[in-house]
Amino acid sequence: MSVSLTTLTSLLLAAAAALAWLFRMPAGALATFVVLAVVAWVVADPPVFLSFIAAFVLITMAKLITRLTTGGSDVARWRATNFLYSAGPQVLAVVVARVVTDPAPWEAAALAGLAVVVSDTASAEVGASARARAYLITTLAPVPPGTDGGISVVGCLAGLLGSALFAVATAVLLPGLSRGTALAVGVFGVAGNALDSLLGASLQRAGRLTNEQVNGASVVLTMLAALAWP
Repeated sequence: MSVSLTTLTSLLLAAAAALAWLFRMPAGALATFVVLAVVAWVVADPPVFLSFIAAFVLITMAKLITRLTTGGSDVARWRATNFLYSAGPQVLAVVVARVVTDPAPWEAAALAGLAVVVSDTASAEVGASARARAYLITTLAPVPPGTDGGISVVGCLAGLLGSALFAVATAVLLPGLSRGTALAVGVFGVAGNALDSLLGASLQRAGRLTNEQVNGASVVLTMLAALAWP
């Protein structure tokens, strides 16, 4: 897929403007996003970079649901670490892909990591916005919506849909990607989302990890699984 430099630049600027205008993102977090996006823009193949944009669009749509239903968004409280943990590993993967002999596994791992973030965001935002009945993933005890490690039927379905939509987007944007790999990206997204909930219900609730660290751990572990996937 041939994508012009002007198109990629316009997409990057539009993404930064959306965060600044729609969600009032703090300057430090916005600067971190721009740096990571520029690195991905420079080193990744254009179709892979478009997959980053696709993930951003799906995440933004999920955040907008919360903004429209509650009038607020947690993006206004984000710090640089939110992006470093949630997007840093995927950007690092495309950097590695640029210097290794076989870039395909590293690009697939980056896509799997993006799918995790899309799935997790969709679950959290839709589940909380719908005020759906939530249960702790480890014990199935009822918990308030938005509780660390809490899951709901609506949230799980939203996470599944988000991961599926991203998998379809990767299949469209990367014509050379096999159907099996695109399907695996979607599956890894859902699995990483479940892992995020498990870590949230255990290590985060115990005070051993922050929310950002849980996000980063679920992304990295899923990406490692994707790298090991045949």
